[in-house]
Amino acid sequence: MKVHLLGSDAWIEVAEGETVLSAARRQGRALPYSCLSGRCGSCRG
Repeated sequence: MKVHLLGSDAWIEVAEGETVLSAARRQGRALPYSCLSGRCGSCRG
């Protein structure tokens, strides 16, 4: 699936079973994160 990164013209390709954060990191996109599990809330934006 393709996901649009708000605030930019960027799209990332996310594989089945993959998190958006993992896909973004794999494709060299910088997104805010801290814990890598969604618990800390850094990625909420």
